[in-house]
Amino acid sequence: MRVNIVFSEKLAQNWIMKKIVDALTKELNNYPDVCITVSSTPVANTDINHYAHYHWYKHGDFQKGTKNTTYITHVDELGKFVGLLEEMRNCDAGICMSHDHMNQLIQLGCPKDKLCCVRVGVDHIVQKRKINIVFPFRNYPDGRKNISVLLKILPKLSPDVFAFKIMGSCWDSEVKIMRDMKFTVSYQPSFSIDAYKTFFCDADYALYFGWDEGAIGMVDAVDAGVPVIVTRQGYHLDLGEGIFELYDTAEELQNILLNIQKKKIAMFQSVENWTWKNFADFHYRVWEKIMKKESVGDIQTNQIFVERPTSFVFFSLLRNSLIRNWKNCRKSVYCMKSMFNLLLRK
Repeated sequence: MRVNIVFSEKLAQNWIMKKIVDALTKELNNYPDVCITVSSTPVANTDINHYAHYHWYKHGDFQKGTKNTTYITHVDELGKFVGLLEEMRNCDAGICMSHDHMNQLIQLGCPKDKLCCVRVGVDHIVQKRKINIVFPFRNYPDGRKNISVLLKILPKLSPDVFAFKIMGSCWDSEVKIMRDMKFTVSYQPSFSIDAYKTFFCDADYALYFGWDEGAIGMVDAVDAGVPVIVTRQGYHLDLGEGIFELYDTAEELQNILLNIQKKKIAMFQSVENWTWKNFADFHYRVWEKIMKKESVGDIQTNQIFVERPTSFVFFSLLRNSLIRNWKNCRKSVYCMKSMFNLLLRK
């Protein structure tokens, strides 16, 4: 299969689109039966001319004698939609970025059998943000702060999910244990009022284990807007909306932290399969289908969409057109013409 990606110099200025083209090209180079090229204009001696974005090409600019596909994103005003509608009459398939957007385009008149959708790839290079739990209190050798509860629970927790920050003395042995278990720990043994002023800035939760009426550090956490997980006793009970959870036993605390961990892991996993390989695989499937003269409308990706009235979708495009082009008379006139053309087509 010979595939040419049509990617203009003007479009290359958009780094997101360039990134998509580069990633797609890189993955397709791994297919033994695909010969991939990139050019600024469509070519005749190929099986597929795939336009990196519909918006940059003139109506009817598709190469005759080849199959033509296009990537469709952000059709968010009437002028763009009317242009897309014209292009889809000569295009073999349009690959949308989301099922929701694809569904809106179909509602407004785009051919259902020519549209499909795929999730964009993710590089997975960003550092994952851990849940930062802070301990703004000192420890005591006699165990009054009940830190042993934390040490019992730590083996159940993931160092990829949780990180800890401590201000207070006598945590040395506990910090060593936590670091040996690969947890990230920021530890400041001595109290500093200047450091304390910003201590809670990157905190997600403040956590306390003791049963000694309460810790002023928990009050300060709430004052900073940080939710607290505290023992059900003393003036902790008066912290109102600042309380994330109250607990009585180590088992209760463990369940609280495991639920937080479960939600964070689920968040990571929600885009785990958004890979460039899957993105390229989908394109390959689309091209196989159109080479066989089959409809691409039945390719399922289980993406989510919201049912909305066609009138809502239409007036959303109209609103965007008017807002963006209000100061430009010529564009406003074009926008209104697009609206009437669309109404006539419907």
